[in-house]
Amino acid sequence: MEIKQKNYNLEIIRVVSAFFVVAIHVANYYCRRWEYISDGQYIFSVIINTIARFSVPCFFLISGSLLMGRQESLGKHGKRLWHFARILVFWSLFYYIFNILYVGKDSQLDTLLVEPVKAHLWYLYALIPIYLILPFIQVMVHNMDEILDKALIALCLVSLFLLYFLSLGKEELYYDIPLIGDRSYSVYFFMGYYIKKYAQRIRLSTLQLTGIFLGCTCADIILTLWMSFSTHNFYERFLEYGNPLVFLSGISLFMLLYKLQDGHMNLSGLKLKIVTVLGNCGLGIYLIHVVFLDIYKKNVDVTTLPSFVGIPLLAIGIFAASFFFVYLLKKIPLIQKVF
Repeated sequence: MEIKQKNYNLEIIRVVSAFFVVAIHVANYYCRRWEYISDGQYIFSVIINTIARFSVPCFFLISGSLLMGRQESLGKHGKRLWHFARILVFWSLFYYIFNILYVGKDSQLDTLLVEPVKAHLWYLYALIPIYLILPFIQVMVHNMDEILDKALIALCLVSLFLLYFLSLGKEELYYDIPLIGDRSYSVYFFMGYYIKKYAQRIRLSTLQLTGIFLGCTCADIILTLWMSFSTHNFYERFLEYGNPLVFLSGISLFMLLYKLQDGHMNLSGLKLKIVTVLGNCGLGIYLIHVVFLDIYKKNVDVTTLPSFVGIPLLAIGIFAASFFFVYLLKKIPLIQKVF
Protein backbone atom coordinates (compact mmCIF):
# COMPACT_ATOMS: atom_id res chain seq x y z
CA MET A 1 0.00 0.00 0.00
CA GLU A 2 2.77 2.44 0.84
CA ILE A 3 4.39 1.97 -2.56
CA LYS A 4 1.12 2.63 -4.40
CA GLN A 5 0.68 5.94 -2.57
CA LYS A 6 3.93 7.35 -3.90
CA ASN A 7 3.92 9.98 -6.60
CA TYR A 8 6.14 8.37 -9.20
CA ASN A 9 6.59 11.58 -11.11
CA LEU A 10 8.46 12.89 -8.06
CA GLU A 11 10.37 9.64 -7.68
CA ILE A 12 11.53 9.80 -11.30
CA ILE A 13 12.63 13.41 -10.77
CA ARG A 14 14.54 12.28 -7.67
CA VAL A 15 16.37 9.51 -9.56
CA VAL A 16 17.20 11.72 -12.55
CA SER A 17 18.41 14.49 -10.22
CA ALA A 18 20.62 12.09 -8.24
CA PHE A 19 22.39 11.04 -11.44
CA PHE A 20 22.90 14.59 -12.67
CA VAL A 21 24.31 15.73 -9.33
CA VAL A 22 27.06 13.18 -9.91
CA ALA A 23 27.46 14.57 -13.44
CA ILE A 24 27.89 18.10 -12.02
CA HIS A 25 30.75 17.05 -9.77
CA VAL A 26 32.47 15.06 -12.52
CA ALA A 27 32.12 18.00 -14.93
CA ASN A 28 33.43 20.35 -12.24
CA TYR A 29 36.58 18.22 -12.02
CA TYR A 30 37.29 18.93 -15.68
CA CYS A 31 36.15 22.58 -15.57
CA ARG A 32 38.41 23.40 -12.63
CA ARG A 33 41.43 21.87 -14.39
CA TRP A 34 40.77 23.70 -17.61
CA GLU A 35 44.41 24.72 -18.09
CA TYR A 36 45.24 21.02 -18.63
CA ILE A 37 42.52 20.26 -21.19
CA SER A 38 41.73 21.58 -24.66
CA ASP A 39 39.23 24.35 -25.34
CA GLY A 40 36.89 21.80 -26.92
CA GLN A 41 36.99 19.60 -23.83
CA TYR A 42 36.37 22.62 -21.61
CA ILE A 43 33.39 23.74 -23.67
CA PHE A 44 31.89 20.24 -23.48
CA SER A 45 32.46 20.18 -19.70
CA VAL A 46 30.69 23.51 -19.26
CA ILE A 47 27.77 22.33 -21.40
CA ILE A 48 27.25 19.21 -19.27
CA ASN A 49 27.82 21.15 -16.05
CA THR A 50 25.19 23.72 -17.00
CA ILE A 51 22.61 21.25 -18.28
CA ALA A 52 22.90 19.23 -15.05
CA ARG A 53 22.32 22.27 -12.80
CA PHE A 54 18.57 21.61 -12.68
CA SER A 55 19.21 18.65 -10.38
CA VAL A 56 19.87 20.40 -7.06
CA PRO A 57 16.87 22.76 -7.37
CA CYS A 58 14.75 19.69 -8.09
CA PHE A 59 15.75 18.13 -4.75
CA PHE A 60 14.46 21.22 -2.92
CA LEU A 61 11.36 21.36 -5.12
CA ILE A 62 10.57 17.73 -4.31
CA SER A 63 10.89 18.34 -0.55
CA GLY A 64 8.72 21.44 -0.74
CA SER A 65 6.01 19.71 -2.76
CA LEU A 66 5.90 16.77 -0.36
CA LEU A 67 6.19 18.53 3.01
CA MET A 68 4.86 22.08 2.95
CA GLY A 69 1.21 21.20 2.48
CA ARG A 70 1.14 18.65 5.33
CA GLN A 71 -0.11 19.07 8.88
CA GLU A 72 2.24 17.16 11.15
CA SER A 73 2.88 16.93 14.87
CA LEU A 74 5.83 18.71 16.40
CA GLY A 75 7.17 15.30 17.40
CA LYS A 76 7.32 14.16 13.78
CA HIS A 77 9.16 17.33 12.84
CA GLY A 78 11.60 16.65 15.66
CA LYS A 79 12.27 13.13 14.38
CA ARG A 80 12.88 14.41 10.84
CA LEU A 81 15.20 17.12 12.10
CA TRP A 82 17.12 14.65 14.28
CA HIS A 83 17.42 12.27 11.32
CA PHE A 84 19.14 14.87 9.14
CA ALA A 85 21.26 16.22 12.00
CA ARG A 86 22.46 12.65 12.61
CA ILE A 87 23.27 12.27 8.92
CA LEU A 88 25.23 15.54 8.91
CA VAL A 89 27.28 14.60 11.97
CA PHE A 90 28.03 11.08 10.72
CA TRP A 91 29.11 12.12 7.23
CA SER A 92 31.10 15.05 8.54
CA LEU A 93 33.03 12.65 10.78
CA PHE A 94 33.38 10.16 7.94
CA TYR A 95 34.78 12.72 5.50
CA TYR A 96 36.97 14.25 8.21
CA ILE A 97 38.69 10.87 8.60
CA PHE A 98 38.59 10.18 4.86
CA ASN A 99 40.25 13.52 4.06
CA ILE A 100 43.07 12.90 6.50
CA LEU A 101 43.74 9.23 5.81
CA TYR A 102 43.16 9.10 2.06
CA VAL A 103 42.96 12.52 0.45
CA GLY A 104 45.81 13.90 2.55
CA LYS A 105 43.89 17.03 3.42
CA ASP A 106 43.70 18.42 6.95
CA SER A 107 40.00 19.05 7.64
CA GLN A 108 38.79 21.33 10.42
CA LEU A 109 36.15 19.43 12.37
CA ASP A 110 35.84 22.23 14.95
CA THR A 111 34.20 24.43 12.29
CA LEU A 112 31.34 21.94 11.79
CA LEU A 113 28.68 24.58 12.55
CA VAL A 114 30.32 27.09 10.21
CA GLU A 115 31.30 25.21 7.05
CA PRO A 116 31.07 21.68 5.63
CA VAL A 117 33.96 19.25 6.01
CA LYS A 118 33.28 18.25 2.38
CA ALA A 119 31.85 20.78 -0.05
CA HIS A 120 28.86 18.71 -1.20
CA LEU A 121 27.53 18.50 2.38
CA TRP A 122 26.37 22.12 1.95
CA TYR A 123 23.02 20.62 0.92
CA LEU A 124 22.38 19.43 4.49
CA TYR A 125 23.40 22.84 5.85
CA ALA A 126 20.78 24.42 3.61
CA LEU A 127 18.08 21.82 4.33
CA ILE A 128 18.27 21.64 8.13
CA PRO A 129 17.44 25.35 8.77
CA ILE A 130 14.39 24.99 6.52
CA TYR A 131 13.29 21.95 8.52
CA LEU A 132 13.74 23.96 11.71
CA ILE A 133 10.99 26.37 10.72
CA LEU A 134 8.94 23.88 8.65
CA PRO A 135 6.22 23.26 11.30
CA PHE A 136 5.48 26.98 11.42
CA ILE A 137 5.53 27.29 7.63
CA GLN A 138 3.06 24.42 7.34
CA VAL A 139 0.61 26.19 9.65
CA MET A 140 1.13 29.43 7.76
CA VAL A 141 0.50 28.07 4.25
CA HIS A 142 -2.46 25.99 5.47
CA ASN A 143 -4.23 29.22 6.37
CA MET A 144 -3.31 31.10 3.20
CA ASP A 145 -5.62 31.60 0.22
CA GLU A 146 -4.62 31.78 -3.42
CA ILE A 147 -3.95 35.52 -3.32
CA LEU A 148 -1.54 35.13 -0.42
CA ASP A 149 0.09 32.14 -2.12
CA LYS A 150 0.76 34.26 -5.20
CA ALA A 151 1.97 37.17 -3.08
CA LEU A 152 4.43 34.89 -1.28
CA ILE A 153 5.76 33.50 -4.56
CA ALA A 154 6.11 37.02 -5.96
CA LEU A 155 8.06 38.08 -2.87
CA CYS A 156 10.27 34.99 -3.19
CA LEU A 157 11.05 35.72 -6.84
CA VAL A 158 11.82 39.39 -6.25
CA SER A 159 14.06 38.43 -3.35
CA LEU A 160 15.82 35.69 -5.31
CA PHE A 161 16.62 37.88 -8.29
CA LEU A 162 17.51 40.95 -6.21
CA LEU A 163 19.91 39.02 -3.97
CA TYR A 164 21.62 37.39 -6.94
CA PHE A 165 22.17 40.59 -8.91
CA LEU A 166 23.37 42.40 -5.80
CA SER A 167 25.83 39.57 -5.16
CA LEU A 168 27.32 39.99 -8.64
CA GLY A 169 28.34 43.47 -7.52
CA LYS A 170 29.55 42.08 -4.20
CA GLU A 171 26.68 43.79 -2.37
CA GLU A 172 23.97 42.41 -0.08
CA LEU A 173 20.84 43.54 1.69
CA TYR A 174 21.41 45.09 5.10
CA TYR A 175 18.80 42.70 6.59
CA ASP A 176 17.70 39.35 5.22
CA ILE A 177 14.02 38.81 4.47
CA PRO A 178 12.50 36.47 7.12
CA LEU A 179 11.53 32.97 5.84
CA ILE A 180 13.58 33.59 2.70
CA GLY A 181 17.03 34.43 4.07
CA ASP A 182 20.07 35.27 1.98
CA ARG A 183 20.02 32.22 -0.32
CA SER A 184 17.66 30.71 -2.88
CA TYR A 185 16.91 27.38 -1.26
CA SER A 186 13.73 28.24 0.65
CA VAL A 187 12.38 29.83 -2.54
CA TYR A 188 12.66 26.47 -4.29
CA PHE A 189 10.90 24.91 -1.30
CA PHE A 190 7.95 27.31 -1.66
CA MET A 191 7.87 26.84 -5.43
CA GLY A 192 7.64 23.05 -5.08
CA TYR A 193 4.58 23.48 -2.87
CA TYR A 194 3.03 26.02 -5.22
CA ILE A 195 3.54 23.87 -8.33
CA LYS A 196 1.98 20.84 -6.67
CA LYS A 197 -0.98 22.80 -5.32
CA TYR A 198 -1.77 24.60 -8.57
CA ALA A 199 -0.45 22.10 -11.12
CA GLN A 200 -3.77 21.85 -12.95
CA ARG A 201 -3.94 25.62 -13.38
CA ILE A 202 -0.48 25.97 -14.86
CA ARG A 203 -1.17 26.13 -18.59
CA LEU A 204 2.37 25.92 -19.89
CA SER A 205 2.60 23.19 -22.50
CA THR A 206 5.30 20.55 -22.81
CA LEU A 207 6.76 22.47 -25.76
CA GLN A 208 6.81 25.75 -23.81
CA LEU A 209 8.44 24.18 -20.75
CA THR A 210 11.03 22.48 -22.95
CA GLY A 211 11.70 25.81 -24.66
CA ILE A 212 12.19 27.59 -21.33
CA PHE A 213 14.59 24.91 -20.12
CA LEU A 214 16.64 24.86 -23.33
CA GLY A 215 16.61 28.64 -23.72
CA CYS A 216 17.77 29.35 -20.16
CA THR A 217 20.36 26.57 -20.27
CA CYS A 218 21.80 27.73 -23.59
CA ALA A 219 21.96 31.33 -22.36
CA ASP A 220 23.77 30.20 -19.22
CA ILE A 221 26.25 28.13 -21.24
CA ILE A 222 27.06 31.11 -23.45
CA LEU A 223 27.49 33.47 -20.48
CA THR A 224 29.70 31.01 -18.59
CA LEU A 225 31.91 30.37 -21.62
CA TRP A 226 32.14 34.08 -22.43
CA MET A 227 33.23 35.01 -18.90
CA SER A 228 35.55 32.01 -18.64
CA PHE A 229 37.48 32.85 -21.79
CA SER A 230 37.44 36.55 -20.91
CA THR A 231 38.92 35.97 -17.45
CA HIS A 232 41.01 32.92 -18.46
CA ASN A 233 39.49 30.96 -15.59
CA PHE A 234 36.47 28.75 -14.95
CA TYR A 235 33.74 31.30 -14.11
CA GLU A 236 31.17 29.69 -11.80
CA ARG A 237 28.94 32.59 -10.80
CA PHE A 238 26.42 31.92 -13.56
CA LEU A 239 26.06 28.32 -12.37
CA GLU A 240 24.88 29.31 -8.88
CA TYR A 241 21.39 28.24 -7.86
CA GLY A 242 20.31 31.81 -7.21
CA ASN A 243 20.90 32.70 -10.86
CA PRO A 244 17.50 33.37 -12.51
CA LEU A 245 18.56 31.26 -15.51
CA VAL A 246 19.34 28.25 -13.30
CA PHE A 247 16.15 28.89 -11.34
CA LEU A 248 13.99 28.91 -14.48
CA SER A 249 15.70 25.86 -15.97
CA GLY A 250 15.20 23.92 -12.72
CA ILE A 251 11.57 24.98 -12.34
CA SER A 252 10.71 24.27 -15.99
CA LEU A 253 12.23 20.78 -16.01
CA PHE A 254 10.59 19.95 -12.68
CA MET A 255 7.20 21.03 -14.05
CA LEU A 256 7.83 19.15 -17.29
CA LEU A 257 8.44 15.86 -15.48
CA TYR A 258 5.84 16.50 -12.80
CA LYS A 259 3.06 17.04 -15.37
CA LEU A 260 3.78 13.80 -17.27
CA GLN A 261 0.61 11.72 -17.54
CA ASP A 262 -1.28 14.48 -15.69
CA GLY A 263 0.99 14.18 -12.66
CA HIS A 264 0.20 10.54 -11.95
CA MET A 265 2.55 8.17 -13.74
CA ASN A 266 1.54 4.55 -13.43
CA LEU A 267 4.56 2.28 -13.12
CA SER A 268 4.52 -1.47 -12.75
CA GLY A 269 6.79 -4.48 -12.91
CA LEU A 270 10.50 -3.88 -13.45
CA LYS A 271 10.11 -0.12 -13.99
CA LEU A 272 8.34 0.21 -10.65
CA LYS A 273 11.05 -1.76 -8.86
CA ILE A 274 13.92 0.19 -10.45
CA VAL A 275 12.45 3.62 -9.73
CA THR A 276 11.51 2.65 -6.16
CA VAL A 277 14.92 1.19 -5.30
CA LEU A 278 16.88 4.02 -6.92
CA GLY A 279 14.62 6.64 -5.34
CA ASN A 280 15.14 5.17 -1.88
CA CYS A 281 18.90 5.36 -2.40
CA GLY A 282 18.91 8.90 -3.82
CA LEU A 283 20.16 10.72 -0.72
CA GLY A 284 22.71 8.02 -0.01
CA ILE A 285 24.09 8.28 -3.54
CA TYR A 286 24.46 12.02 -3.04
CA LEU A 287 26.29 11.55 0.24
CA ILE A 288 28.72 8.80 -0.78
CA HIS A 289 29.53 9.47 -4.44
CA VAL A 290 32.31 11.94 -3.61
CA VAL A 291 34.32 9.03 -2.15
CA PHE A 292 34.53 7.37 -5.56
CA LEU A 293 35.21 10.64 -7.33
CA ASP A 294 38.07 11.43 -4.93
CA ILE A 295 39.54 7.96 -5.45
CA TYR A 296 39.51 8.54 -9.20
CA LYS A 297 40.96 12.06 -8.93
CA LYS A 298 43.82 10.84 -6.75
CA ASN A 299 44.81 7.96 -9.01
CA VAL A 300 43.96 9.13 -12.53
CA ASP A 301 45.07 12.39 -14.14
CA VAL A 302 42.44 14.62 -15.75
CA THR A 303 44.17 14.28 -19.13
CA THR A 304 43.86 10.47 -19.15
CA LEU A 305 40.30 10.53 -20.45
CA PRO A 306 39.05 13.44 -22.59
CA SER A 307 35.94 15.08 -21.16
CA PHE A 308 33.83 13.80 -24.07
CA VAL A 309 34.48 10.28 -22.78
CA GLY A 310 35.37 10.88 -19.14
CA ILE A 311 32.30 12.82 -18.01
CA PRO A 312 29.61 10.37 -19.22
CA LEU A 313 31.70 7.32 -18.35
CA LEU A 314 32.61 8.54 -14.85
CA ALA A 315 29.11 9.83 -14.12
CA ILE A 316 27.58 6.46 -14.97
CA GLY A 317 30.30 4.48 -13.20
CA ILE A 318 30.30 6.56 -10.01
CA PHE A 319 26.51 6.61 -9.90
CA ALA A 320 26.39 2.82 -10.28
CA ALA A 321 29.11 2.22 -7.66
CA SER A 322 27.42 4.63 -5.24
CA PHE A 323 24.06 2.93 -5.70
CA PHE A 324 25.58 -0.52 -5.20
CA PHE A 325 27.24 0.43 -1.91
CA VAL A 326 24.25 2.38 -0.60
CA TYR A 327 21.88 -0.46 -1.48
CA LEU A 328 24.03 -2.94 0.48
CA LEU A 329 24.71 -0.60 3.41
CA LYS A 330 21.00 0.22 3.83
CA LYS A 331 20.44 -3.45 4.66
CA ILE A 332 22.48 -3.00 7.85
CA PRO A 333 20.04 -1.69 10.52
CA LEU A 334 22.49 0.64 12.27
CA ILE A 335 24.02 2.01 9.05
CA GLN A 336 20.69 2.66 7.34
CA LYS A 337 20.00 5.40 9.90
CA VAL A 338 22.63 7.64 8.29
CA PHE A 339 21.21 7.51 4.75
